[in-house]
Amino acid sequence: MDVRKILDMKGDMALTTVSNATIDEASEMLRENYFGAIGVADQSDAVGGILSERDIAGTLTQSGGTLREKPMRST
Repeated sequence: MDVRKILDMKGDMALTTVSNATIDEASEMLRENYFGAIGVADQSDAVGGILSERDIAGTLTQSGGTLREKPMRST
């Protein structure tokens, strides 16, 4: 299967969460929906950033194991 077919099957759905959600909550949304990134909205519901699996993996070891409970706005 080529990339175009995978993207066609996936559709145009996008995930968003709020900036005070924890990394653990966002990670669970990614896992449940088979997504690699999620939009992060501020209090006015404007998407101000994106959290990706790469962001999580890259900072997990630096956090000393406390990353999961932190809200995204503090990372």
